[in-house]
Amino acid sequence: MTDTTDTIEVAWQAPEFEYREKTSLWYWATIGAALAILALAIWQKNFLFGVFTVLAEVMLIVWGNQEPRMVNFKLAREGLRIDDRKTYDYKEMESFAWDDSLPGEWASLVFKFKKHLRPKLKISFPKNQKDQLKAAAVKEAQVQ
Repeated sequence: MTDTTDTIEVAWQAPEFEYREKTSLWYWATIGAALAILALAIWQKNFLFGVFTVLAEVMLIVWGNQEPRMVNFKLAREGLRIDDRKTYDYKEMESFAWDDSLPGEWASLVFKFKKHLRPKLKISFPKNQKDQLKAAAVKEAQVQ
């Protein structure tokens, strides 16, 4: 039986992905590349590829302009909880690592899973909460 009275919980919010502001040159470059590919598709009489190119360019412009939503994270006894929808149990995790060398207010926490086909999970956290997160993660990893 494990003692649950001194469990550390840390909650924070972080952006869903790293947003980079795009200039008008970025948009014109993607449109130019799409037009060149579209011209190639028309020249080869591959109209399905032309339609795909137009749809892909529209999606690229729409998604490129989308800013990230804020996601709720919680590191607690049951594991890492994301937006009260997904929980990653510590038993599924092989290791974790920190990367706070990046400039800005965000650092990264990377989880490696025991299942080798599962990709690593990289999440952002505020640099000022690193000590709290490290204490909670190390304590819970030792309990598991």
